[in-house]
Amino acid sequence: MKKQFMGKWFSFALVLAMLISLMGNSGAQAAKAPKISKKSVNVTAGKSATVTIKNKPSGAKITWKTKNAKIATVKNGKIKGVKAGKTTVTAKVVYKKGKKNVTKNFQVKVTVKAAKNAATQAPATQAPAVSAPAPAAPTVAPSASAAPVVTPVPTKAPLQPRTPGPSYGVNESNLTDEHTSANGITTKDNGLMRRNLSAQDITPVMGLGWNVGNSLEQTLAKSCTSLSAEEQAKLTDEQWVTGYETNADNVVSTQKLFDGLKTYGINTVRIPIAWTNMMQVIKQPDGSNYYKINDAYFNRVEEVMNYCLNNEMYVIINIHWDNGWWGMFGDKDPAVRAEAWKKYEDMWTQIANRYQEYSDHVIFEGGNEELGERLNDDWTGGSKQTGTLTLEETYEVANKINQTFVNIIRECGINMDGTTNNNYDRFLLIPGYDTNLHQTCGDKYSDKVKKNNDKLTFTMPEDVNDNGISKLFVSIHYYDPLGWGIAKSSSSSYETPKGTSNYKDTWGSEEDYAAMQEDFDAVNTAFTEKGYGVIFGEFGVVSVNKDGIADYFRQFFKSCQQYGMVPVMWDEGTYVDRSGTSNKKKAYFVYDDIGQVFAEITGSIPSISADAMKLTTHTGIPENPVSANQDPLVVATWDGDFMRNTTTSASVDLDEIRGVFGEQFIGQYNGKEVGGYWNAGTTTINDKFEGLTLETSCSKEWWHAHYQLSDWSKIEKPCVRITMHNDDISQSADLQLVYTDPSIIVNENGAAWRYEKDFAQVIYETDENGKVKTDDRERAIVKRDADGNMVLADTAWIGKVLNLDKNALEAYPVLLLTTNNYLGVDFVKVEICDAAYNADGTPFTEEADN
Repeated sequence: MKKQFMGKWFSFALVLAMLISLMGNSGAQAAKAPKISKKSVNVTAGKSATVTIKNKPSGAKITWKTKNAKIATVKNGKIKGVKAGKTTVTAKVVYKKGKKNVTKNFQVKVTVKAAKNAATQAPATQAPAVSAPAPAAPTVAPSASAAPVVTPVPTKAPLQPRTPGPSYGVNESNLTDEHTSANGITTKDNGLMRRNLSAQDITPVMGLGWNVGNSLEQTLAKSCTSLSAEEQAKLTDEQWVTGYETNADNVVSTQKLFDGLKTYGINTVRIPIAWTNMMQVIKQPDGSNYYKINDAYFNRVEEVMNYCLNNEMYVIINIHWDNGWWGMFGDKDPAVRAEAWKKYEDMWTQIANRYQEYSDHVIFEGGNEELGERLNDDWTGGSKQTGTLTLEETYEVANKINQTFVNIIRECGINMDGTTNNNYDRFLLIPGYDTNLHQTCGDKYSDKVKKNNDKLTFTMPEDVNDNGISKLFVSIHYYDPLGWGIAKSSSSSYETPKGTSNYKDTWGSEEDYAAMQEDFDAVNTAFTEKGYGVIFGEFGVVSVNKDGIADYFRQFFKSCQQYGMVPVMWDEGTYVDRSGTSNKKKAYFVYDDIGQVFAEITGSIPSISADAMKLTTHTGIPENPVSANQDPLVVATWDGDFMRNTTTSASVDLDEIRGVFGEQFIGQYNGKEVGGYWNAGTTTINDKFEGLTLETSCSKEWWHAHYQLSDWSKIEKPCVRITMHNDDISQSADLQLVYTDPSIIVNENGAAWRYEKDFAQVIYETDENGKVKTDDRERAIVKRDADGNMVLADTAWIGKVLNLDKNALEAYPVLLLTTNNYLGVDFVKVEICDAAYNADGTPFTEEADN
C-alpha cells in the first residue's frame, strides 16, 4: 500500500514539474533581492534604533558589524548609540541562489548625538550599573591611606586630526638623561613612540625574552602574614609589596638581574603582576565600586620596568592570574558578572594612565591564561569550576574582554582636548584563548583541536589605530607537548586539544621536531601572514630533570627567528640565579647549558666569573643516584614528622589524614584546613663524629624540610636514606631533593634551589591512550602486581641509600626535601651517611662487597 501511494505521488510531481518548465523561470525572476530597511540612522547616545534586512532569502546568514564600537554597537540589527560621533554599520548577507553562494554587503551610516546628560554617562566599555550588592573584595593587606572618591570625567573633545609624524628606525634608542617620572620614579626612558613602526617591525629587535616568574604576580605575602596582627599593623605598604614579591622564595629584583640577562642577548622581559594585592574597593556616590590599585604596588612595578628600560629592553606588563578573580565573568549571578567588567575596566584605566608617559618599549598585555575556560573558575577560592558559561560563551566573553582592553587603552590615549598621547599608539598584546596555540588558531589552521564548531572561534579585536592590525600582537603560551613542558613526574599527565599528552622526559625525535614545525606553521598562517605580531608570552620546560631541553630551546628560538615571532621563556626561579651569587655584579643562568643556547642564538658573550661558574649545572635526567653501598656508616639521624602541605587538593581526604596520623597533622593555611605538619623530633649524631651537629627546620607553611650538617667535609662520600610513614600514600610518594643555602633556615625569601633531582617511587596505571588513571577522588591509581604489591619505578628511592653531590654541598650546604604529592605524605626519618664506610665503620669497597 505504501508502494502504491508513492507511485501516485511521483506521477503528480512529474506533471507539476512539466507545467513549471513550460512556464519558464518567471517565478524566479520575480523573487525580490534582499535590501536594507534603512541606509542611515540618527540615534541619541544610550538609545537604540533597529535596522532589518528586507526580502531575506531562506537560509540566509546575516553578520552585523560596526566600524567603531566606541560610537555605536550593533547586535542583530539593533544599533545602540554609545557616544557622539559618526560611524558605519555593515550587514553581510550570505545566501544560496541555485547552487551558487551569493554575498551582499549593506551599509548604514550612523550618526550618534550626545545625550543631554552626556557628562555623567559611563564610558563605552563599562558594564551597566547593578542594584544588587557587589561581591566582597578579597582579603588584602592594610593600606596606608584611603583613596579619594572618583568623580565622573567630563566628556572629551572629539579626536583631533593626526599627522603621520616622524619616521623612526627599529634601533632608535629609548634612553635619555636620568630624570624623575610623573610618578616620582627614577627613569631614563625618553617616552618615544615610533608611530610608523608595526608589531612585526619591532619583532626582530625584541629578540629573545624571559619572564620574572613567581615574583610580582604572587598573591600571598608569607613573610608578612606569618607575623602577629600587632606586627602586621606596623608594616608599611612597601614592606607588604616586598612580601608578595619574595613569597615564592625569589629575591627582590634589582638592576643586576637585568644587567645579567642582557649579557645573554635577552632583550624582552615580561613582568607578570597581581594588581589586586592590597587593592582598595571604594564605594562611589552612585553605589558602584571603584577598584583602586595600591600606589606602592604601582611604584614597585615601575621600578622594575625601569631596570629593564635602562638596558633598552622591551617590557611587557599584564594582569596575571591574580587570585583567580577572572571567574567572576562566568558567575551565575549577573551582578557579579557586571562587577567583573567594572573591575577589569578600573584596573586597565589606572594602569594605562599611570604609565602613559613611557615609550613604545613598554607593552601592555590584557591578561594571562584566564581568557577561556578559566572564566568559569570558582573566584571565591574553591578548586573547582562553578561558573555557568557554555564553551561557546567562554569564547564570546574572551573575545569581548580583549576588545574591551583595546578600547580602554585607546580611549586613555585621547587627551581631554582631543589630542593623543602614547597610549593611542602603544603596542598591545592580546591573550589567545587559554593562550593555547591550537584553541587560539582554531580548526581552520590547526588540525589538533577537532571541535568542528565555527562558534568556538578566537578573533583578534578591532583597533582604531592605523589599519587596526599593525599595533597588535597575539599572545600564545607554548609548553607543548604538555607532558613534556609542564608535567614534572609520571604521576601527572595532561589532556590538551591535541589529545592525551603523557609524561615525557626526553625530546628530540624526528616526530618532536615535526610537531613543533606543524605548530609554527599554524600560527604563521593564522596570524603572522595577516599582519599581526606574535609573542610566545611563556614557553619552556618546568622540570630541569629531562633530556633534550637545550635542543628544544634551540629549535624553538630558531623557529621564532624564521617566522618573525618573539619567544619569552618562563622561569619560576629555577634557571637563573637572580642574586648573582659569586658573580656580584650580574645575575646569570645557573643551568649553563640553557644560558649558552641564549648566547649562541643571540651571538652574545655572558659575563660570568670563575667562582660563579663553579656553581653552575646542566639540565638532564639524573644519573642513577643509588649508592653501591646500601649499608653505609650512619653519621646523623633525624626522627620526626614532615607532612608536605596538601593545599586542599580535591584528592585530599582530611578525615583520612586525621585517622592515620592524628589531629595534629591538620593545619590552617590561607584561611583553610590542610594536611601539613612539622615535628622537629630528635637528632642523633654518631659518636665517631664528635662536635658535628645537624640542624633541621621546615618552611612556615610546610612546603619543604631542611637538613644541614655543620661540616659536610667530615663525610668522604655523603649520601642519604629516607624513611616514609608506613601507609600507602606515603609509600608511593615521589621525592624532590634540592640543594640550597643556609638562609632558607632563618628566612625563606631569596634562598636558591639548585641541582634539583626528582624521583618517582611507583608506576601508575594508564588507560589505552597512556593517560594516568584516577579514582573517584581524582587520585592517581598505583599499578600493582598479582600479589597486590605496588609496582616500583626504576627511580624508586624510599629506604634506599642515595648519593649526594659533595661539590653541590660545598656551595649549597642545606639539603631540602619535599614531594610533588598533595595527598598527605609523611617523612619520618632522614639519615645522613658516609658511603665510603660500612655501617660498622670499616672501609667499603665494591670489590669486597661483591
